[in-house]
Amino acid sequence: MNYVLKSWKELDRAAWESLRAGYDGGTVYHSWEWAGLWPSAFPGMRAGFLLAVEAQEYEYGLPLVLKGRYPFLRIYSMPMGGYGGLLYRPHDGRRAEGGFTGMFKMLSRLRPCYLEIVDFEGRMDFLTRLGFVRHEACTHLVDLEEFGKLPRQRRKRGAVQAERRGLRIAPAADGRELEAAYELLQLRDRRYGQATKYPLHFYELIRQRLVPLGMASIDLAWEGRQVIGFMVSLVYRQNLIYWDGASHPDFLSRRPADALMQHLIDHGLESKCRWLNLGSSPPGARGLIRFKEQWGGRPRRYYIYRRANLLYKLWQRLKP
Repeated sequence: MNYVLKSWKELDRAAWESLRAGYDGGTVYHSWEWAGLWPSAFPGMRAGFLLAVEAQEYEYGLPLVLKGRYPFLRIYSMPMGGYGGLLYRPHDGRRAEGGFTGMFKMLSRLRPCYLEIVDFEGRMDFLTRLGFVRHEACTHLVDLEEFGKLPRQRRKRGAVQAERRGLRIAPAADGRELEAAYELLQLRDRRYGQATKYPLHFYELIRQRLVPLGMASIDLAWEGRQVIGFMVSLVYRQNLIYWDGASHPDFLSRRPADALMQHLIDHGLESKCRWLNLGSSPPGARGLIRFKEQWGGRPRRYYIYRRANLLYKLWQRLKP
């Protein structure tokens, strides 16, 4: 088997889609389109695909984001802490170890100071034998098949109030409307004393590239002519992912978050999706977790494996 690292532009898209479609854990985050957002929005990042190739077919694949250069090269499995990870044709977890061993040797030649790999399917515990430290993370999943069986009055919750008050949900029509939504995100982050993670351009790329392909939706909640909430969701096959969103703090009584969530779930039911992933649930975020549980979200643990050398650890300690 031949192990190679291909750039986003070098990837054989047909061979990659064959691998992604044949693996039941594939997500939007494994797509060529998603990978292309990173170098476009973050000039210091490169998108790559680590591959095990046999007879011109991709047998194993790991989408990556590469940041910095040696000796400060950091490598993250796509999409940096989400639900990406290794794709492979066999469904036997033991085969994953055999394929990844060769891929890991390829990565090691790049001499990264930091490696991070997500294991959403729970099939890569062998990484601890390669010097990775396992960290537990949690998300919440909604079983849409079960949700669809509930009486409608139980399903809508706060969305009923939003509908009665005339709240309107509509997709972002242009850059101006998207900018109004992004201001809500910045307002939220200022309240929590944190920097906004993604630039406006990243959301614009989602609107321009993924939305027309049916891989994403950007929906806005309107109170009259004012945007008071928004939600970004991603979709692939039977899986919906809530990716980001925010509400205006002065209009929380209008229940924009509930209205947007109901809209997303209705879309998932109409599209015959099976699962809705409500995103990362940090420990201690009781309000967020309670909101997810009210919509039928059940906790799902997954693992993030990290491997850092001494230089990276010293660098982290010295950072202000």
